[in-house]
Amino acid sequence: MGKANETESDFPEFLSHLEFLGYEIEAGGQDMEKGVAARHRHRADLWVCRRFMGISLTVTFGMGQNSITYLSDYLQLMNRLNKRSRVGLFYTDADDGKPNVHMYALYTARYEKRSFGVFMDIFHSDIEEMRNTSDFDFFTEDGLINVAEKQ
Repeated sequence: MGKANETESDFPEFLSHLEFLGYEIEAGGQDMEKGVAARHRHRADLWVCRRFMGISLTVTFGMGQNSITYLSDYLQLMNRLNKRSRVGLFYTDADDGKPNVHMYALYTARYEKRSFGVFMDIFHSDIEEMRNTSDFDFFTEDGLINVAEKQ
């Protein structure tokens, strides 16, 4: 398990690995305390933060009106996503009355190329599993809007 000072010194290596995977790190992206946006052309944008026990990755998606209208079904979908997820935790909230779904994952080890690469493969597969879940499109009827926001 990583210690805070170990993770702090590893943070640039995590960001470099994300760049290797095709993410563009937001300008001034070395601010470990506040976190940084990592944007990708073909994958969901990430919000990356240094945490006491490692680094966290968060993906946020804007959801459609059906997630409000059919709230019970929407929350059941969140439960199904959490059951299937291998590294991510799914939760929902509303920002200015607009629902969001978030996937949060915590990597709790020092940076090591192979293990972080495996973690990212699983992280990406959790996102794809979410997108391929049968009811997911119903709740994103307004179009899937990928947002990386400061947490």
